[in-house]
Amino acid sequence: MSTTKISEEFKIQRVFPIRIRGPGSTNDTTGVPPPKSDDEDQSDDKPSPPPCLVRHDSQEDDGFSDDPPKVATSNKLETTAPSAGRFVSNTFNLAPVEGSRNPEVEADQKVYRCEDEPIHIPGAIQSFGALIAIRENKDGNFIVRVVSENAQSITGLLPEALFELRCVTDLLIKSDKKEFKSRVRSMREREQDSRTNPDVFSLSLTSLMGAPLSCYIAMHWSAESDLVICEFELMKDIFNPRHPPDDGFPEDPVAVVETEATVEERMLSTTTKSKPLHAVQVARETERQIGSMELFHVLCEIQNQLAVQTNLQDLLDVIVGLVYELTSFHRVMVYQFDETNSGTVVSEIVDNRASMDIYRGLKFPSSDIPKQARDLYLINKIRVLYDRDQPTARLICRTREDAATPLDLTHSYLRAMSPIHIKYLENMGVRATMSISLTVDDKLWGLISTHTYGAGMRVSLPVRELCRALGDLASTNIEKLIYSTRIKARKPLSSTPPKNSPSAYIAASSGDLLNMFGADFGFLAIKGEARTIGKLFAYNEAIVLLQYIRQKSFKTIFSTNCITKDCPEIDYPQKFQVISGMLVIPLALSGSDFLIFFRKGQTQEVQWAGNPYEKKRRVGNYLEPRASFRRWSERVVGRSREWTEDQVESAAVLSTLYGRFIEVWRQKEAIVQKNRMTRILIRNAGHEVRTPLNSIINYLEVALEEVLDERARQHLQRSLQASKSLVFQVNDLLNLTEAEDSEFDVHEDNVDLRVMLTEVIVSFKSASARPELEIRLEDDSKVPTAVRTDPSMLRQVISNLVANAIEHSSGKLVTVGLEYHSSSDSNTMVEMFFKDDGKGMSEQELDSLFQDFEQVLDDEENQATGLYEGGRAPIPISLGLGLAMTARFVRLNCGQIAISSEPGKGTKVSVKIPFRKAIQDPNKDVEPPGGKSLPTPPMLTPDSAPGAVGLPSHTTPGILERAQSLDTILPLRQQYNSALRELTPGPESLVSVAHAVSLTTAPTFDPNTGRYPFPTVSTNYQRVNVLVAEDNPLNSRLLETRLTRRGHDVRVTVDGRSCAEVFKGSPDAFDVILMDLQMPLVDGNASTRLIRAHESDHLSKTGTPLPTSPNCASYGRIPIIAVSASLSEQSCGEYVDTGFDGWILKPIDFTRLEMIIAAVMDEGIRKELLYGRTQWGLGGWFRLRAGDAAVC
Repeated sequence: MSTTKISEEFKIQRVFPIRIRGPGSTNDTTGVPPPKSDDEDQSDDKPSPPPCLVRHDSQEDDGFSDDPPKVATSNKLETTAPSAGRFVSNTFNLAPVEGSRNPEVEADQKVYRCEDEPIHIPGAIQSFGALIAIRENKDGNFIVRVVSENAQSITGLLPEALFELRCVTDLLIKSDKKEFKSRVRSMREREQDSRTNPDVFSLSLTSLMGAPLSCYIAMHWSAESDLVICEFELMKDIFNPRHPPDDGFPEDPVAVVETEATVEERMLSTTTKSKPLHAVQVARETERQIGSMELFHVLCEIQNQLAVQTNLQDLLDVIVGLVYELTSFHRVMVYQFDETNSGTVVSEIVDNRASMDIYRGLKFPSSDIPKQARDLYLINKIRVLYDRDQPTARLICRTREDAATPLDLTHSYLRAMSPIHIKYLENMGVRATMSISLTVDDKLWGLISTHTYGAGMRVSLPVRELCRALGDLASTNIEKLIYSTRIKARKPLSSTPPKNSPSAYIAASSGDLLNMFGADFGFLAIKGEARTIGKLFAYNEAIVLLQYIRQKSFKTIFSTNCITKDCPEIDYPQKFQVISGMLVIPLALSGSDFLIFFRKGQTQEVQWAGNPYEKKRRVGNYLEPRASFRRWSERVVGRSREWTEDQVESAAVLSTLYGRFIEVWRQKEAIVQKNRMTRILIRNAGHEVRTPLNSIINYLEVALEEVLDERARQHLQRSLQASKSLVFQVNDLLNLTEAEDSEFDVHEDNVDLRVMLTEVIVSFKSASARPELEIRLEDDSKVPTAVRTDPSMLRQVISNLVANAIEHSSGKLVTVGLEYHSSSDSNTMVEMFFKDDGKGMSEQELDSLFQDFEQVLDDEENQATGLYEGGRAPIPISLGLGLAMTARFVRLNCGQIAISSEPGKGTKVSVKIPFRKAIQDPNKDVEPPGGKSLPTPPMLTPDSAPGAVGLPSHTTPGILERAQSLDTILPLRQQYNSALRELTPGPESLVSVAHAVSLTTAPTFDPNTGRYPFPTVSTNYQRVNVLVAEDNPLNSRLLETRLTRRGHDVRVTVDGRSCAEVFKGSPDAFDVILMDLQMPLVDGNASTRLIRAHESDHLSKTGTPLPTSPNCASYGRIPIIAVSASLSEQSCGEYVDTGFDGWILKPIDFTRLEMIIAAVMDEGIRKELLYGRTQWGLGGWFRLRAGDAAVC
């Protein structure tokens, strides 16, 4: 049935291997419908709006408020009184919304939105300091061009007096004038210096009172206005007030969050993790001025505490503790920005006497710190507000030209705050603040934010500079820990270059990769096929996304935590219920190869400090900053965790590394493939000769057992010698070229699918222990009569899948069928399906089975390059040998397996193969109805015994004459196959052939005549009853014929279960069991265990051994001989533990087999054939008696 029909019968479906279509491809190979294009109609309605606390993907993230607060400033320059000769800068006020009037705002004022407010030119400074901007004239004097209107409170001179100074150095005492000029000129010379913070130093001003005024100066140069800006602050105690402060608290602790914190949360936010700074403690206790050496010592202590932290959270907790001690603010927080520029408080310490609110874990919207503010934090890394209620000081300009361009205060420490921010702080109950920038990779990572409640908080300039240095040290240590984490995460990438294939290597490294990217699972897509990384889930969603990514052909890293938002062109009617995030890593410039990692969606509880969507208007109809900071919970659905910046960077490294790895691997693979094809060519050539020769040898041996005249016997003996000699030469050739060591089982012949299916079904019906079971064959007349493929492997695949369907069927019907799909010039796509009505499989079981298939695929690639020593790769335990062989066959033939199932209803396995079209036989147009032959057993497979087929005497000499060189071997294939089809009996004639052979009386030969070129068969061996378990009909027929000709009674069963059931029915009717190892349903090992278990059960229940035939009496139980070409001497102990008593390898040496059978009754022969006394390749016995210890 087609894929569509399968999905209609069973709900769950998996396809192996997953093939994805490139752009422009129309072949549907994934088994999942492709995503609809944007112009297709969508029948599904959009979901209804969610509850107010649920934000779905359709909502916009940016701009929590459609109408943000606004500020206004006048367009006209204000003059000073009374002379009106100076000009005062304009400042900002909260503005009403459009369409309303407010008496505070005049008609000619300009209005700005909050995010557009030019906060770097506020036109005012905070009044705890004074600002003087100077410019050097041609005489070398520094003339005052701009001064703050509060200059008198700091310098003792009115602004007008400052304008009248000949040079600003007239303010300074004589000893400081030279230093001042030197610093100014040095400041202007380092225009290109990357340093952005002001030059801070101390000087003394002259005073009308007589005593000089000591003050701190922060100086920077404004290139735009060619002004040197000097900010003056009076010098007082550096570390003052005491810590923790004794006063300055509000009457009642501030509480705006209005949510009671747990005991654990409060303990976490009120306990400092840093160690005390000794120099600071001494300065506070002695109340003396601290010197430069003490400040240096404080900085060293800070650096030592930060450097020893190995965990980012511990580092942040130490940072807030250090700032808390240095500044004595009531609250110190670390505020970290996310990818949307919203911020979360990730660490804090708070004094409960000032506030009962706990901010740790709360999130603040990006609108709280607009973009221009974040940009300024990157430049000016420390920002202080002494007192929100303190009036600002405007700037007075010397001339109109000086006032024409507002003074840029980007680097100023005294810059006035935005009125919007002042209102915001008022709503929070905060009186004073200080912010310190934390930068990582030259980007704003976060802020150290401090709050004081009740009264203003003075922080001296040296302490602010110390905090700025602390911020730089903290940034360095944060960056160090982040990069350390990245290096550890990328450690798997630094391992030795792998020897296995890219897909197998990535599959083996799946745990490391998933941990590196914090992903739930992923896929690797190479050469149009995708395989999983990690445990598969959400299969259908993943297939749709795989196809989308291949169609888009991403050439750069792409990440999203909300697929429905960032990839709106995907039309998936079922909606993405599980997967929400993905990270695409291209591995090829074309975008055809890629890694993709998926993340599950998760319901996130976001704790906001106030409702970010709330809008509130005041009297006068103006919009003010949000007034509520009450903890507000929001449930976000349809999103995964964000992909962090370091994960995206790791993806870029992975893209380069794996991309190059895959490129080199493909170059190597091309060379390996070429050598592989050469070995296959040599092997095929050798086997095209060896296969018919083995058949010739077998039938010559049969013929020599007949009554012949002397002349005929000599001819047959010479033919047998020549045939064996040629086989030895072919073996030498294969060994010399090492072609025999490879595991590429490639052998093609014309195969009639209907006949092969019928034969397998008939064999299972006859051997089944469930007579009521019906195996129905559904045919499709469009399927061609014959296709070209490897008949032996195909038979094994069909047998395995039929056996699997029978084993899992709980009803009375198993359906096997053929269906034609399509055809091209060289191939025909045919589907074989096998359906049972058993218990079915769950989605998790199918996913597990699917990943086992992928392991087989990886093992196959590694095996092709010789990475598994000593044979084939291990088979996944949950998959089993049968399905593993099926997966390899499907993979080798570019096919697909589709498994659909539903618990309680059954399972359907479909194998879709693009078979090559059959090669027509030129000697006959139509094959006679009874003449369809069983597939020739290929000699490529070690387990295949020589087929019971031969060539006519008149064709053999011609073939042997032409097989003198390797170049002439390949053309023999078609001629041999043609002759073989003519001479090999059909299935209905096998019985008559065996009957005809058995009618001849066995001759008695004289062993002394020396007629045989090989050991003669003794005629003194006693007749025994042999039970044979062999699923290959040709092998079983040849075995039955040869043993019957020697006078033995033979009973053949086609699988291990039938063999065990036959033995259980008549345990004393057989003398020996010849057990093939690889059979469907129950293999040889399992069958042997069943037989031995039956013997043990009988002994435990009755107290007596299971009855055996008289011939077995000397041994003690029924001997079971393992028969296979894959028997390994290293596994001898395993065979003994399973219950085998002896072994013989295929192709069977019947003379040796006769000796092993004779040893059942003769202990002397058995002793000579014990393991260790004979070569492993000849076969023998493991023990002398059943109760003895095995000799291996």
